[in-house]
Amino acid sequence: MLKSMKIIVSDSKIAYIQDFACEKKSIAHRYFSDTLLDEIMAWKEERNRLIHALLKQNLTAEAVSEIAHTGERLTKEIRTRTTNFNRAVVKITQQKEKRNE
Repeated sequence: MLKSMKIIVSDSKIAYIQDFACEKKSIAHRYFSDTLLDEIMAWKEERNRLIHALLKQNLTAEAVSEIAHTGERLTKEIRTRTTNFNRAVVKITQQKEKRNE
């Protein structure tokens, strides 16, 4: 099962999820779409750009607010999908165990 994603987003974490969800028959594919993962990577790149701009003091309050709201939305979506995925895995595991009894 995937652990809940922390706020820290790394390329390796996203790559792990992409590899895990790449097979269309995989249960992970149902919960973690390429679109969602691409959107998270784009947000991460924009967040990094803004952090560097913040150090140079070259950004507006609107830019900071926008990236914060996008990050909040993506975090909620990935947490929901992770929770649903983990529940599905537990349910499947329990069903397999019952069949094997």
